[in-house]
Amino acid sequence: MRIADRLDLEIFDWAGTMVDFGCRAPVLALLEVFAQRGVPITEGEARADMGKAKAAHVDALLAMPRVATAWQAARGVAPSAADSAAIVSDLGPMMAEQAGRMATLIDGARATVEGLRAR
Repeated sequence: MRIADRLDLEIFDWAGTMVDFGCRAPVLALLEVFAQRGVPITEGEARADMGKAKAAHVDALLAMPRVATAWQAARGVAPSAADSAAIVSDLGPMMAEQAGRMATLIDGARATVEGLRAR
């Protein structure tokens, strides 16, 4: 008997595999929360530390020389731990909002699940 004939469970990572091709939701959320503070960041900067816990990710962004300089110019002070905490606090709801916008199935996802169910 082949292993494919014995599988009764398939597990898929959700973001970037079944929905949100390119993992756009967290990137768009980061872009928005920084822009709201007058400190636009680039998509590349937002993606540089993807995979870290949100607080560590925000801290890494604020520590980037270009972002820290932009923060100082826009806000008049260097970014602080309180600024980081406020960004993280705003990030959760913004990520949920963006996830809702990016919830379209990736091409082929539905057919894959239907094919697996049919087996």
